[in-house]
Amino acid sequence: MPSFFLDTNVLWYLAGLEDVDLHDFRNRMKASNTELSTTHVQVDESTEHIKFHEKSEKHEKTVSNYQQKTDKALEALNNKGINVSLEDTKIVVLDVSRFDLARFGDEEIEKFYDELRKEIDECQKAKGKPKPLLNIACDATIAVSSLDHDFSRYN
Repeated sequence: MPSFFLDTNVLWYLAGLEDVDLHDFRNRMKASNTELSTTHVQVDESTEHIKFHEKSEKHEKTVSNYQQKTDKALEALNNKGINVSLEDTKIVVLDVSRFDLARFGDEEIEKFYDELRKEIDECQKAKGKPKPLLNIACDATIAVSSLDHDFSRYN
């Protein structure tokens, strides 16, 4: 059974599916027995890094709009018969993890997480678009978690 971890933008996109597109998507998911998942980090990510790095009225409104849009997307998907499960993360990262939705990783996972974080940072700098360190930590946590869930569940 294939499983996909969704990016927030994909959540928003899928929530907007209507009529023929929605019917086709549900049929394809059912035929392939596909599961859709996300982590709390993906749902919280932009909210937390905006609050942490920029405290202004404009950004607080952006935070509120982002969270409302994400919450509404998850609710809309559920109402349309598309289940998105909230999965635990494979690693606990300070300022990122919800401790009730995170597992402590072993030394190998921690090393992989650290290498991945460095790689994301280097790639972003090479593109001329450096990301805040908190955002990089979120991306690495999501990546490590999605790999863990895919491999442990289906191999």
